[in-house]
Amino acid sequence: MILDKFRGLREISTLKSRKKKTLIASMTDKNGGERTDRQGIADAFADFYADLYGSRMTVLADYHTGEGVRDAGPSQVPQFTTAEVQAEVDRLKKGKCQDSAGLVAEMIKYGGAKLVEVLTGLYNDVLSPNALPPKAWKEFIITVIHKSGAPDQPKNYRPITVIPILYKLFAMLLFRRFAPHLDREQCADQAGFSAGYRTDDHISTATLLMQKVEEHQITL
Repeated sequence: MILDKFRGLREISTLKSRKKKTLIASMTDKNGGERTDRQGIADAFADFYADLYGSRMTVLADYHTGEGVRDAGPSQVPQFTTAEVQAEVDRLKKGKCQDSAGLVAEMIKYGGAKLVEVLTGLYNDVLSPNALPPKAWKEFIITVIHKSGAPDQPKNYRPITVIPILYKLFAMLLFRRFAPHLDREQCADQAGFSAGYRTDDHISTATLLMQKVEEHQITL
């Protein structure tokens, strides 16, 4: 699992300050002790996030081992086409850091039609009934950025996760399939995370209402 991978890191996580990486000198572990070695600092973060996300761990563990997976019968999900995969490949942003497998977006974007064909076959295999995603898709790179407060407290850092590019591509393929259906069922009053809407529109409306109320001296 992610935390198991994180616990075994040889290099400690870093925090970003003005685009410069600064090594974390020390970290307070869950017992209140000070850890200054690389493995100790990584363990302090791992223990903190294990407690923070503890309620989700059992579900993730069951899915990881395949327990509780039922026979879904013949798949009714239409298979991905090479055109769908190519469209998502074209949307990959360049210049991003490599994932845990050492892949960068440019390798996929310029891999050619044969690579797209292979990826299409892979993603359709994952869509098969009772299929589980490759284990490599669960190996993430985690780094942390200091937010505020004491720099030796794990809670004062924001974790940033670099997910495997092949998994990200698969997730976007699913998103393109789901999005039209989700948007149709979304309440018109919901602006956040809705296509064609912005929360700024609601803020503007609320501001105008308050101005009119004040102008006409009526209760809002």
